[in-house]
Amino acid sequence: MLFVFEGTDGVGKTTLINKVADRISNNTTRNVVIMSDPSKELDCTKAIREEVFKNRYTVEDAAVLFKAARIVLEKKIIETKLTCGPGAIILLDRYWPSTAIYQYGGVQCDYRKEIIELMTESLGVDEYFLITDRPKNILSKIENRAEVKNHYDIDEEEDIRYMQKQYRLLFKVMKLMDLGTFSEFHLANSDESDIVERIFEVEENANDSIYKCRT
Repeated sequence: MLFVFEGTDGVGKTTLINKVADRISNNTTRNVVIMSDPSKELDCTKAIREEVFKNRYTVEDAAVLFKAARIVLEKKIIETKLTCGPGAIILLDRYWPSTAIYQYGGVQCDYRKEIIELMTESLGVDEYFLITDRPKNILSKIENRAEVKNHYDIDEEEDIRYMQKQYRLLFKVMKLMDLGTFSEFHLANSDESDIVERIFEVEENANDSIYKCRT
């Protein structure tokens, strides 16, 4: 099953994903695979990621580069599903919603057609998790992390509020189009245990649906 973690840069997705993976691995025999978009594990996609972060491209060109990296990633996801079997749980750090927000500016901007294409062309995702936090907490994490800053980094609380709003709007549109479901987890009152519980709930519902179809 494929679960995507989304949210503003610095919210703590990567740390949370690792905690979720550890909790699942320590309590079950399931295969848990962590991936990222653009992939940091593959040389070609890592090079694209570094290039776009280092240099300022037009909106259209940056989106094309990220799409190329995503094609490679999606092939890897499909291969992982085939290799690990149907019981594997894939935790993906970002997917097409990040391009919709960071490159295209969200559903209230001028690139609605391009965003709809991102939605309809993507792999099937079992659930999207929107991770949010208080803006001041996010800014503190960004300031204290070891990564080199890039031109996509946010340094104002108002900008973080705006982007979190855009993520919520994007997922509402997606839900209206019947293109997937999402759950929001605010780090002030949620932790990895809540997400693990939701993952198993989604999985159980999917298994029930398959059973009903067969009977």
